[in-house]
Amino acid sequence: MLNIPVQLLDVIDKKENILLAGIGGDFDVLGAMPLYYTLKARNKKVHLSNFGSTDFKSVAESSSPIVINPDLIAATATIKNPIAHFPEGYLSEWFKIMFQEDIPIWMFKKVGVIPLRLNYEHLIKELGIDMIILIDSGMDSLNTGVEEGCGTLLSDSITIAALSQINGIDKIVVTTGFATEIEQEICNLSVLRNIAAAIKNDAYF
Repeated sequence: MLNIPVQLLDVIDKKENILLAGIGGDFDVLGAMPLYYTLKARNKKVHLSNFGSTDFKSVAESSSPIVINPDLIAATATIKNPIAHFPEGYLSEWFKIMFQEDIPIWMFKKVGVIPLRLNYEHLIKELGIDMIILIDSGMDSLNTGVEEGCGTLLSDSITIAALSQINGIDKIVVTTGFATEIEQEICNLSVLRNIAAAIKNDAYF
């Protein structure tokens, strides 16, 4: 169980159908798991999605995904042949093996802002989503791109830009891995400065 800030709980408790969405890293969706169970314990209906680099063709050939369109599918626990990179499918398989639950993990293909926005809008309508919590298992989503050591924030920025064009739904970003992105040489000082700026603008829980 996570200790969620009271201000955020005030928002969450008014919602029923929440999407935890990996913001742009291949394994961001895995960073959602502590929050997933925290929200389930609060009797929320919770969905999972990811904006990673899993190859959709390999998924179609070696598993049984739910296909909405070429850029939006859902991984299921049915994996016919091993896939080297398939965090979404193996997460769904874990749910099935451990808890006998059929949990689809929605997958957004790596596309630009407009097609990603359209796919988010489809999923919001399809699932009745009333809140989206973007999950960054690192910290680079808090950077703007001008910092030295800003990280790999292109995909994160595409997601943020796409969702900024969708109105009528609460959206926040949760970062779960401060100082974990050593290989990207992210400057933690810059991240802390950006957090301070967010606090000053009343944009940080």
